[in-house]
Amino acid sequence: MKDRHQILDDKSFWITLEFKMSGRLSESSDKEARKYWIDGFIPQFITDTNTGANVEGDIWVAEGQKRQVKCRFLTKVPQKLLYRKIRDFDYQIVTLDVERKYVELNIKQRKPNNAA
Repeated sequence: MKDRHQILDDKSFWITLEFKMSGRLSESSDKEARKYWIDGFIPQFITDTNTGANVEGDIWVAEGQKRQVKCRFLTKVPQKLLYRKIRDFDYQIVTLDVERKYVELNIKQRKPNNAA
């Protein structure tokens, strides 16, 4: 496996993303989004791109205590975060469509607190 593909096996990254995403959903101003939480990422494939890499796999999206839905996910990771363990990052939810069973995220490097 290429060094830049280590993200597939970086369990701490995927667990951190799961908890960050669940927390953000629970605090969302969108009432519909607040009913969901994430119960696990299963990264399976990585594809190099001009700007970094796309990671694809399965994600379990839970709706309260009612049900869990296995969806597909696509996560775009920038080049500068691929060659080391990702410790400090932020992300953007591009798509969360439980009915179509698809989630898309963009990972980005977190800016330092003192950045303008």
